Amino acid sequence: MYNVQQISYMGTYSIPEVCQMISRSERTVRQMIANGLATIDDKRPTLIRGTNLIDFLLNENDKNRCPIEFHQFYCLHCRQARIPKGKVIWFSREHPTLPNMCGICPVCGCKMHKVYKIADISRLKREFRLTESPCISHSLDSSLNCRVDDGDNCATSCNQEFMKFEEKGDTNANEN
Repeated sequence: MYNVQQISYMGTYSIPEVCQMISRSERTVRQMIANGLATIDDKRPTLIRGTNLIDFLLNENDKNRCPIEFHQFYCLHCRQARIPKGKVIWFSREHPTLPNMCGICPVCGCKMHKVYKIADISRLKREFRLTESPCISHSLDSSLNCRVDDGDNCATSCNQEFMKFEEKGDTNANEN
């Protein structure tokens, strides 16, 4: 993903300046030019308009996106949108105010995450089977790609945390 926030629409940039802004090598920027990044002219030094650079980089960002539906999670290992194994998910306490749901990839067995809105909890209960969390460390340094053994289940406070979100979701739904 390219960060285009520091690129000015009105600016013109040389290849070394572009390299520094997007943290890529000169060879990569020259390959971008060969792949369609427009330059001002054929003279030296090669200059690129900010508008052309931003449009090109945003287009490159869009090529790598994977659309995900409500019932799908993104597997970082497979790099695909997948429905969790057995439509079983559990609540993870990795964010203090948003329900972060976890599931297991049916293909590679890796842990998948997706953050939902509190208002979506009733729909989650209809579409998924909510269970207690498998034995996974909820610490911040736990890997998103860690493999999970299906047989290892333990009682954690995840269900209690999920119930807190469920209560908030029900009150918020009634207020709207």
